[in-house]
Amino acid sequence: MIDTHVHIANFQTPQPDMLLKSMDAHGVDRLVLFSEEPAYWETDPEKRKRHNAERLDRLFAWCQGSGGRLLPVSFINPTEPDAIAQVDEALSRGAIGFKVICETFYPGDERALPTYRHIANLGKSILFHSGILWDPCDCSKYNRPALFEALIYMAAIAGIDMQLYEAARIDGCGRFRQALYVTLPGIAPTIVILLILTMGSLFAVATDKILLLYTPLTYETGDVIGTYVYRKGIRGGDYSFSTAVGLAQTVVNFTLLIVVNNVSKRISEVSLW
Repeated sequence: MIDTHVHIANFQTPQPDMLLKSMDAHGVDRLVLFSEEPAYWETDPEKRKRHNAERLDRLFAWCQGSGGRLLPVSFINPTEPDAIAQVDEALSRGAIGFKVICETFYPGDERALPTYRHIANLGKSILFHSGILWDPCDCSKYNRPALFEALIYMAAIAGIDMQLYEAARIDGCGRFRQALYVTLPGIAPTIVILLILTMGSLFAVATDKILLLYTPLTYETGDVIGTYVYRKGIRGGDYSFSTAVGLAQTVVNFTLLIVVNNVSKRISEVSLW
């Protein structure tokens, strides 16, 4: 068994023996260990560079002598000027991949793209963290999962044969017509697949954000299915009610997914199965 998500507490003294004993006690064979977070708040380049070096040292101090049971993953900020150098340094010391949290930038930020490409060219993986973060900053706008779909569209556009654009230009197409007759047909399968997947979570909303912001005064207007189930089922102790509503919502979502998938298969021949 592999535990794929364990964080090192900030500035904690490495205790790999304690961690290995805990793994043995719980039947865990290997464990993916994440370094401490980048210094998003630090504006001094020298202090930020020193912080990055120290947290990387602590990560590998944790993993040292574990016989490959502790797998180091470097937590990076891909928008930092020396991000690519950080990637190379981490890999040279044995990192197996990287973690990114978009706290101060969007997933498709142009400053981050060179780092993404560099990691991809080296054949390594990036774990993106999305959703609510318990940090003292307005970062939820950067962690909307929908924006991660932009990366998928960019990859789909990059896969379109450039000769098609060249042929369109020769035929007199401007940028708008190239997008209409080359780009859109090229990414149509990707659009359909993402649409089908989205239909499977049509009734899902940001319940966690609503729970953080609403009060008894706004229950009447602010309630959604998730918050209502939480109040009546979890806080009210009516677990059978919350289970029934959750099951009904899942059945509706699954039904929509099957229907949309079958319709797409008949119309466009693009489907999940």
